[in-house]
Amino acid sequence: MVQKRTVLYFIALLLLFSAAVLVEAGTLRSLSAPGSDTWQHLSSGIWAMQHHVLPQLGQQTLHPPSSHVSPCWLYDWQLATAYQLLGLAVIPATQMTFQLSIALLTFLLAGGLYGRIWRACALSVLAQYCISSVYVVAGGCSMLLLATLVLLLVAARQSGNVKLFYWLPPIFLLWANVDFQFVYGIITLALFTAASFTEELCQIKGWGSASKLPAKTIAIALAASLAASFVTPTFFRSYEIFFARVSSPINQYLKECDSMAFHRPQDYLVMLLVMGAFLSLGYRRTRMLALPFILILATLWSFHARRDAWLVVIIALAVYGGEGADLPTVQRLYAVKRAGLQALASSMVVLVIAVALIPHKPSELLARAGKEYPVAAAEVIRSQHLPQPLFNALEWGGYLNWALSEYPVTYNSDTALYDEQMAVRYYRAMKVDDPPQQLAELQNSATVLLPKSSILGQALANLPGYHTVYSDDVAILLVKN
Repeated sequence: MVQKRTVLYFIALLLLFSAAVLVEAGTLRSLSAPGSDTWQHLSSGIWAMQHHVLPQLGQQTLHPPSSHVSPCWLYDWQLATAYQLLGLAVIPATQMTFQLSIALLTFLLAGGLYGRIWRACALSVLAQYCISSVYVVAGGCSMLLLATLVLLLVAARQSGNVKLFYWLPPIFLLWANVDFQFVYGIITLALFTAASFTEELCQIKGWGSASKLPAKTIAIALAASLAASFVTPTFFRSYEIFFARVSSPINQYLKECDSMAFHRPQDYLVMLLVMGAFLSLGYRRTRMLALPFILILATLWSFHARRDAWLVVIIALAVYGGEGADLPTVQRLYAVKRAGLQALASSMVVLVIAVALIPHKPSELLARAGKEYPVAAAEVIRSQHLPQPLFNALEWGGYLNWALSEYPVTYNSDTALYDEQMAVRYYRAMKVDDPPQQLAELQNSATVLLPKSSILGQALANLPGYHTVYSDDVAILLVKN
C-alpha cells in the first residue's frame, strides 16, 4: 500500500515540477516575452565584465552615465557569466530553472509535506498559472526569495525552532544584491515582528495563548536582516530606487502597473485564491496575527498594481499551508518525503536534458526573439551604419543594448535615470497626446526605431522630415531626411 501510494505521489510531483519546464523547452517563450528586462540585465552584465567594473545605471545610454552601481548588479553579473557558457540559451535555461524552483516552493508553501498532498499540488498549479506572465528577471529572484522567507517564518512559528532565523541575514544579504524588491521582504519580516509583539501583549492580558517564539528573538533577526540589506555597493540607494519606482508617475502609463481590471482569467483566480485564504483563516479562528495582517496588506497592494500579484499569491499559499493543516500519518509522511525527493531529482534531470536540447545556433534563438523584438531592424542599423543618435522604444532598450552595443540608446529599463517630467513626456509623445516636436530626445535623434503598431511610429512615417528605411510586422525604422 505504501509502495503504491509512493508511486502515485511520485508521478503527481514529477508532473508538477516538470510541466512548466517542458512547456518552456518547447516554446522558448522567454526569448520573446514582451516587456521583459532580461535583455537589459544580460547586456548590463556583459558590458560590466568587458570593462571590469560593476554594472552601473546609465551605461550604454545617451544620458550622462551614473556613478551609482545597479541594485541588481549581482544578478547581472551571474547572468553574463552563464552567457559565456551557454550563449543566448542562458535565457530559456534560466527561465526553466526559475519555473522548477517556483513549482517546488509553491508546493511547500501550500503544505505539501505536512498536509494534504493533493490539495498542495492543486494550489501550486493554480499559483503557477496566476503568475505565468512573470518571466525571469531580477524580480523573479525576489519571488523565490520571498517564498523562502515566508516558508521559514511559518515553519519557525509552528515548530518554535529559533535556529531557522539564522538563515534570514544571509538571505537578505543575497537578496539586497540581486534585486531592489528585497524591501518587500523587509516589510514582511517587520510585520511578522510587530504581530509577534502584539501576540505577547495579548497573552499578558490573558486574551490568547503564548507563542512558541519570543518576540525579542524575531526583533533581533529583523535587525540583523536589516543590517545585512545595507551590505551592498549601493548601500541605502536600493531603498531610494524601490520607493521611487513604486511612487513614480510613470506607472500610470504602464499596463502592468494598472489595478486588476478582471479582463484575464488569472485575475479572477487570484481573487478566488485570496477569498479562500480569508475564509480559511476565519474557519480556523487562528490566533496567529502575522499571516492575516500580512495577507490584508498584500491583497490591497497586489490588487492596486497587478504586476505585484505574486505577493498576495505567495502569502495566500502560506495561509493554506499554515496552522490547522492536517498532520499526515507516519506511513503517509514517509511516502510523501520519499516521492518528493525522487520527483525533485527526476525533475532536475529533466531540466538538464531540456537545457541541453535548446538550439545553440544564435540565428534560431534570435528568430524566436524576433516575434516581439526588432531583430531584423537592428541588423539593418548595423549593416547600413545608420547615423546616430538612436531614438528607440523604451521596452526595446535592453535588447538594443545587447544587439547594438556600439549604438547608445535613448531609453532603456533603467528608469531611475530619467526625471519624472522626461518620462511622462516620452509616454505622452508615444501616444501623440503631445506633438512629437516637443520631445527633445526625438528632435535630436537621427535614426528612429519604434514598434510598427505604435501611434508615434505611424505618425512619423507620414511626416515629410522622415523616410522609412525598413519595416516589418514588428518594427519600423526611420531616418531623418
